[in-house]
Amino acid sequence: MTLAEVINEGLPRAAWSTIATRPAGPARLSLAYALLLAQMFLGFILAIVLVSTSQSFTDIFVPEFARAKSITYVRISSFSTFSSAVEAAIAAASRALDQPDVPLLLSSVKFAVNIVLDLLLISTFHVRTEDPTVEMQAGIQLTCNMAAALLSVLYFVFKNASCRQDPGITTENTYSKMAQTTRGEMLSSNLSSAPSTTFSVPESSPDFDPLEPDVDGTGDTSPSIDYAGYEGIDWNRLAGFSIRKHRKRARTGWVWEHGFDIENTDSGHRYWLCKLCHRKKTTITHMYDAASTSQANSHMEEVHHVCKGGPMLPQRKKQRTLLDMVDLDTHQPKDQALMNAFISSFDPLRFQHLLIRWVACDNIPFHKLESPYFRDLLAYANSAIVDSGSVPTHSTIRDWIVRSFNRHKGVVTELLRRSLSRINVSFDAWSSRKFMSLLGLTVHFLDDEGNFRTFLLGLPRIEGRHCGENLADRVSEILHEYGFEDRVGYFVTDNAESNDTCLEDLGRELGFKKQHRRLRCCGHIINLVARSILFGTDADAFEEDCQADKEIQDEVKLWRSKGPIGKLHNTVHWVERSGQRIERLHKLQSIENTALGLEDKTTYDVVMDNATRWNSSEAMMERAYTLRNALDSLVQAEVTEWSQYVARRTQNGAKPMPKKCRKKPTIVDDRMAAEDWSVIAEYLAILKPLKIATKRLEGRPREGRFGAIWEVLLTMEWLLKHLEEAKLQHERDEEPYLRIGCNLGWMKLDQYYALTEDSPAYLASLVLHPAFRWSTVESQWSDHPDWLTRGRTAVQELWEEYRSLPIEQDTIPEQPTVSRMTTDLDDFMASIRKLGAQPAPSVCSVRDEYAEWVASTDPGDCLVDDPIQYWLLRRRQYPRLSRMAIDLFSIPAMSSEPERIFSLAGQMVTAQRGRLKADLIGAAQCLSSWEKSGAIQISK
Repeated sequence: MTLAEVINEGLPRAAWSTIATRPAGPARLSLAYALLLAQMFLGFILAIVLVSTSQSFTDIFVPEFARAKSITYVRISSFSTFSSAVEAAIAAASRALDQPDVPLLLSSVKFAVNIVLDLLLISTFHVRTEDPTVEMQAGIQLTCNMAAALLSVLYFVFKNASCRQDPGITTENTYSKMAQTTRGEMLSSNLSSAPSTTFSVPESSPDFDPLEPDVDGTGDTSPSIDYAGYEGIDWNRLAGFSIRKHRKRARTGWVWEHGFDIENTDSGHRYWLCKLCHRKKTTITHMYDAASTSQANSHMEEVHHVCKGGPMLPQRKKQRTLLDMVDLDTHQPKDQALMNAFISSFDPLRFQHLLIRWVACDNIPFHKLESPYFRDLLAYANSAIVDSGSVPTHSTIRDWIVRSFNRHKGVVTELLRRSLSRINVSFDAWSSRKFMSLLGLTVHFLDDEGNFRTFLLGLPRIEGRHCGENLADRVSEILHEYGFEDRVGYFVTDNAESNDTCLEDLGRELGFKKQHRRLRCCGHIINLVARSILFGTDADAFEEDCQADKEIQDEVKLWRSKGPIGKLHNTVHWVERSGQRIERLHKLQSIENTALGLEDKTTYDVVMDNATRWNSSEAMMERAYTLRNALDSLVQAEVTEWSQYVARRTQNGAKPMPKKCRKKPTIVDDRMAAEDWSVIAEYLAILKPLKIATKRLEGRPREGRFGAIWEVLLTMEWLLKHLEEAKLQHERDEEPYLRIGCNLGWMKLDQYYALTEDSPAYLASLVLHPAFRWSTVESQWSDHPDWLTRGRTAVQELWEEYRSLPIEQDTIPEQPTVSRMTTDLDDFMASIRKLGAQPAPSVCSVRDEYAEWVASTDPGDCLVDDPIQYWLLRRRQYPRLSRMAIDLFSIPAMSSEPERIFSLAGQMVTAQRGRLKADLIGAAQCLSSWEKSGAIQISK
């Protein structure tokens, strides 16, 4: 095949180029005939060789069972080499002689013969004398090729013979004109540097050569002559240059469309001359070395705004900076001083810190820093920002964030070491959109200045299952990394069993009792209570069913079984599935508002619920109850349409419904009746206290309230009382939903209320609040004296852990004094005062601070709102008891802080930022949390 390609492709192409450059007509025609004969001869020889070797070829490459059939096919196909050679020769010769009708005839004949033979011999309409075979197909193909090749040869010879005999159009005249045209085209395409010498073309001179300038020494500056491709060039301005004489290869760059190809006659160097600039007669001649077109490209783009694709879009003007607008003259001393002050005011390091803070705290995508619009904004504010290279790339900002995290980790470690309270911990596991499992661990404590601190301490990746042992390893690593494993306080987590296992492992490692240190997130408890009210005893199973993949029809039935709240869920989701229904809902609200004279009132969308979050169900019901009239009208329209359809198909009930009919819309069975809306209103009334409790306890207890551990027992007491009243209110309801829901909710809350007895922290924090004390507990538990007995014992045991602790010197801070000259007597008196301030060991061992405080009474205690500040002021009087109180009042009631962190991390780990690694996510989120909590200041 390679040899055939050389004969059919290589030789014709070389001959084509040779014939096309031949100046004389007869010589061109003779060369074409020579090519044709040589090509036919070589093709015939190659066909004979292939036929003679067909047997060997078949024995080597064809299986034995097919050799008999294949040998004939190979021999017939071998002669296709001869026909292909003839076709290639005819095509090359006819192209060189500008005779495109010859290849057209060849293709037409081949097509016609092939169609005729196929119809006669192979198709279903063939002459039924022979059965079609592979050999027959090969023969048809060879016949087509040979017939087309021979007819094209005859037509080529006949056409050129007729041209020789035509007296009006002789072959010599024809090729003479073609030669002249070809030469002119070659001159225009092979432009070289032409000198600025006057060219003259005498009309009577038959031997004129356009490449020879008319240099007569007279200095004549007659107008330049336009040659093909050089129209508009002024040779008088190009002394020492001429048209490019020779070109080895064609010009391929787009820039040559806009430039002249000229040559320096002295050096022989080739140049590109800008057509636009030259024709405009600019004072500067724009010509560039043609060895490389990069300079010419830049000239066209920057000066003429033309690129390879054509005219360039208008470029944005260079951003003027504030410094440009001031227009200072640095030659003037005052302006120079002002300029220096302005430039020196920019601190690249401080800018770096501010940029890190912005990116980390606002979850800015790193690639946004590379935006040209953002950089223009910075340059406008201060050009020194961009000029100094202070704006990083996306990879550089990653390194900056990690370095900043490592630099500030020591500050956070020292802050934890100097804390007044134990370091309380809350943690939870989370999976990102890319299914990356992370453990968020936050700490809660009082710093050395008495300020409540809560922030993220680690966000490591969880490898493997979320089992307790795995979680314990991650938590232990963070505790040891920051060095407070011996000062860890209480753990606030949700009710997952893996958390129990985790704390058991940590208790064995760090030496604490799991039951005492394990506190349950109150928000999670309220969530379980609310779900029991809404979805019954099988709330978890119902949640799993809702999350499982199933048809919409099955999901609708599942929700409908939950009564009015399920029907409302189906209605809301039915509305959200259609843009037309949403639009119709807004129109119905507008009609209602107009009827009530409230034309300016805003219309609302429905709120979608989530089966795993009770507050989303509460929000759905609250919004739907507000829009109940519009929702009823929207659903009623569907019900009416279906009723009319059924009446038509059944002839008003006279006939049964046909089997082939429309499917009944699911929304028809979910129409909300007045009784259903009444149930929804009752649900909202029952859930409202739970919503209030959640909002109060999810805060950060900066002043020892609104999210502190002491509020848990009182909140549970209040909710239990509320649910008891709801049970009594609905115990005689005909519909079971509210009656059963209230009972189940009360039982769930009572279950977790009893579990608070496992840890004395709940009761001890309430007792040590000066506004409540034991009197409050006694009034609440008056019907349960056994609770009081066990409670007093638990609090006393907790106090015993603190009673024997040594008094730290920093618990008795020195009063600040005015700086003045001191004498030796002053120093002596100061030393005596310090000795007097130290309590005697014998007294400390006997004194019971807890018993003293419980026995004391102060009328102003009932007005105390900030228990933390209360105990900070009494550290001198009750050094050990205040330490116990500060430890307790720094415990949060809920593990909501990790949830906040996960919400922020979700904004960072978006679908577009799937390549972020866990260590980088943790570093950025820790920096953000530390900065926002005041633990560090990145900008300093």
